[in-house]
Amino acid sequence: ILESGLVLEDGAERIVMQPGEKKYLKIRDSIWNMPVYKNLEFSSKYPSVATVDARGFVRAMLPGRTVISVWNDVGDNGTIEVFVEGNRKFSSVGWCILGALGGVIFVFYIKNKFRCF
Repeated sequence: ILESGLVLEDGAERIVMQPGEKKYLKIRDSIWNMPVYKNLEFSSKYPSVATVDARGFVRAMLPGRTVISVWNDVGDNGTIEVFVEGNRKFSSVGWCILGALGGVIFVFYIKNKFRCF
């Protein structure tokens, strides 16, 4: 009896990425050794570390470890560990939020220092 399944990244147990990096997962059928592109569903155990979209693109977010899983329409599955290394990168959205918070704090500080009668 042959066990069917999906092989990710040519059988690698893990991949190492840097925050902000994006990688396409190569998926093959374990019996026929043919690439599989359709009828796949992906998930990430910890999306804050790395996310995966419906096409198999993994995007590293924050340093840490997660597991990416994939299933096909007949129930075959496969997994791979993703290690995200390096320093956290602050996105432009993060800088905007930080700037807005700083502005609000500054306004309240100034308001309390100078009172108008």
